[in-house]
Amino acid sequence: MKFTLTPFRPSELADQINGEIKLTGDRLSCRFVISPCSASIKWPTPSNKVSPKTESDRHHKLWQHTCFEVFLGLPGGPEYIELNVASNGKWQCYQFDEVREGMRISEMLTLVGSELKLNKSDAYFDFTLAHSFPIDAATQIKTGISVVIETQSADNPEATEFHYYALAHLGPLPDFHRRDAHIIQLTPDQL
Repeated sequence: MKFTLTPFRPSELADQINGEIKLTGDRLSCRFVISPCSASIKWPTPSNKVSPKTESDRHHKLWQHTCFEVFLGLPGGPEYIELNVASNGKWQCYQFDEVREGMRISEMLTLVGSELKLNKSDAYFDFTLAHSFPIDAATQIKTGISVVIETQSADNPEATEFHYYALAHLGPLPDFHRRDAHIIQLTPDQL
């Protein structure tokens, strides 16, 4: 399913971020396209590690830098998963009982691979995860998608600014956990 993310406030960085998310069998894949891509984006330091991903690739507080996020409502209740993936292959998955309540590490998703491609004007970030969701062909997963982008000033490399992109912005502050902003109904392509 294709999606478009818009900025929380008008930004010279990008008017929107486009992408696609797919749930196929036991895999969840996502692609983000930032076009045009600003040279001011602070990409996390690349890891020299090669796949497969391991537990040591899991890190907390990835949203404090450039980070790609997916929120997945678990069928049948208020529980949901928050997935954070950085372009250097670091990732984390949390499970919540309700909005921002009962946060704990989740094993329902495991990063299989990720890749960042940069060219003169665009950035493409792809990642694939294995999942263990209890789903069937009729399952609909309420999904939110967001991106935090950290930029640095050309005049002062120590000065940073954050840009917040999401499917919908419904409050006075960026809040990616709002379930009413998770507006994609993701269904399995194939089981």
